Amino acid sequence: MPLQTHLRTALFLAFALFAPAAHANDLETLCEEPDPTYGPITCATALDFGGQAAHLREIFLNRHFGATPGDTGFTASTSGTTSPYTGVFSFGAQATTGNFSGNMQALVLGADRGLSDGSFLGVMLQLGQSEVTAPFSPTVERREVLIGPYFAGNLGDELFLDGYILVGTPDYDVGGTPSNGESLQGAVTISKGIEQGGRNYVLYSSLAIKREEPVPAQRIDATIFTIGGSMLSEDKRIANGWRQNYARLEVDFGAYDDNIGTGPINYFAPRLTIGSDIALDSGGTINLSANASAASDATFIVGLRAAYNLQF
Repeated sequence: MPLQTHLRTALFLAFALFAPAAHANDLETLCEEPDPTYGPITCATALDFGGQAAHLREIFLNRHFGATPGDTGFTASTSGTTSPYTGVFSFGAQATTGNFSGNMQALVLGADRGLSDGSFLGVMLQLGQSEVTAPFSPTVERREVLIGPYFAGNLGDELFLDGYILVGTPDYDVGGTPSNGESLQGAVTISKGIEQGGRNYVLYSSLAIKREEPVPAQRIDATIFTIGGSMLSEDKRIANGWRQNYARLEVDFGAYDDNIGTGPINYFAPRLTIGSDIALDSGGTINLSANASAASDATFIVGLRAAYNLQF
């Protein structure tokens, strides 16, 4: 069956089966109604954090299972060179429409050293900005620079464990009122590559957490558990390298709370990603992807990502 048919099937299943269930979250009752229970920054975090975590998670998944010159199966390398050092450049943007409106952009820069086959340790810098407007609430603008270590471990038999910790001091503006706060976030993901019937698949689960204090009197805690799977095409020869297409379907189960509201914001949202990974004969990889998510029955998020990894 052609890859295009698989992608159309994945798209249909994502929104026919999962999107209706996205109605069952608290964004509507706690953030989208007049006199919302939670403050605008908490509601903005509930809307944005899933996309932020997905952006970083995709960097690792493509490193582990993306295309490599001369290889048609799974691989843990990102280029045909022998250098243990890799530079990571990834830019992601998303737009929110519906009851919520807004946008977010993030640039991720990283450098790491390979420790063994598929294992590496590095340092990451994330520069981001976002603007979110919830119904009946002022616009929340956030600008942040986060930095911290990341790692990936090859556990053998196409099983990987990876994670990161990022810290920073974001700047906020809520309806024209500025503030400066603190942010700590991290995640751990375990992923498994499976070859079945001549096709390649990846199953994974991830736990992401975030704590931020936009003002001294407010603390926001966010937790997202994600389960997902990818279907990968075989690497195909192109003019200057190898290309692998993929479709990824995942579901976020989130809980957001602060010391002001009366209970957690429980969040359930599916996300579908379709992308292409290109390994260049000259070394390095290019990744292009698009994703869509249903935040609630009246709020939808679409995103784009472009990345380049280069061994040096």
